Amino acid sequence: ADDIFTGFLLGMSVSFCYNLMIILIGCAICYILKSGLMRAVMILFGAAISLFAFEGLVDTIAFGSPFYVLGEYITDIFNGYQNQEWELRSIYMYISILAMVIPFPWGLLGLYGYVRSWRHCFLLFFPVTFYVIVSYILPNKEEKFMVSILPLFFMLCVSGWFRFERESRFISTRPWLRKWTVALFFVVNTPMLVLTSMSYMRRPQVETMLWLSHHKSDIVSIFVEDRGTSCGKSLPLFYLGKDVEVYRLRKTYPDLDPSLYFSSESADISLHEHNIYSEKYFLNPAFADRRPQYVIICGDYDMPGRLASLREIFPQLTYETTCSPSLSDRVMEFFNPSNNNVNLHIYRTE
Repeated sequence: ADDIFTGFLLGMSVSFCYNLMIILIGCAICYILKSGLMRAVMILFGAAISLFAFEGLVDTIAFGSPFYVLGEYITDIFNGYQNQEWELRSIYMYISILAMVIPFPWGLLGLYGYVRSWRHCFLLFFPVTFYVIVSYILPNKEEKFMVSILPLFFMLCVSGWFRFERESRFISTRPWLRKWTVALFFVVNTPMLVLTSMSYMRRPQVETMLWLSHHKSDIVSIFVEDRGTSCGKSLPLFYLGKDVEVYRLRKTYPDLDPSLYFSSESADISLHEHNIYSEKYFLNPAFADRRPQYVIICGDYDMPGRLASLREIFPQLTYETTCSPSLSDRVMEFFNPSNNNVNLHIYRTE
């Protein structure tokens, strides 16, 4: 009964984050290795009851198909492999997050404690480690996936390190080591606290909208030329203080059918945001009221060619300013290349 209830709770957690299915599978494998097949079956049985209650029934009512959302999520993962939409990230991505989530130097000590905990906390250590390894294999890599295992990770770090302290004669005979560790913690992290408190992420997007907010009385629509960077999709439009139409060109469409010049994709992002196929969209006389007052060019690649194409549509295109990534943006991009913040160039069309 205890194993079924444990599986039921694990199944509930999967409803909050589908990636926690990896923890569930890791627990089942761990039970097979340590306690035999029957306990693993009980864990999976309890999880199946929970998943059917919280996922199967809800999706059947909402979408007419049990486990519809979970199925779509798994399909997206396989499509990521086949289409190579999500490139493999650097090996240090998740490890660096886990090492730095506890401030230096305790984070490194905690990581050592985590490694040592495999003997006495194998039931926790194996699923967490299995989760990290599989997360590296999956194509969709995001820092938020590590948040799900932080409580378990902290438990392993603390238990492993304190067990090492009790058993280590080197540390027990040198109490001054703890004092120097605390001193090093404050010496290193106090300046870091000051620096991080005065910085923010996504600086190009924020400063672009902040600059445009000073000219919002002139703005009816904006054109975002965002070929291949995906930075334009995270613009904080609420800085403008009003609804404006945003037309976004996300990529280059080779051999585009001219009939699509004046079309937008059927699945628009939202009521006021539209994906278009070409900048020639604005040449349609019927769309005269949609012509943007400002153009945002994302990235620096092939600027002469991109500007030449835009000036065919907007002859009076005038450069205004450029918003560049902050140091925090560059650091985050180093640890996870998917955080690709690029320069955003603002141009006025009239």
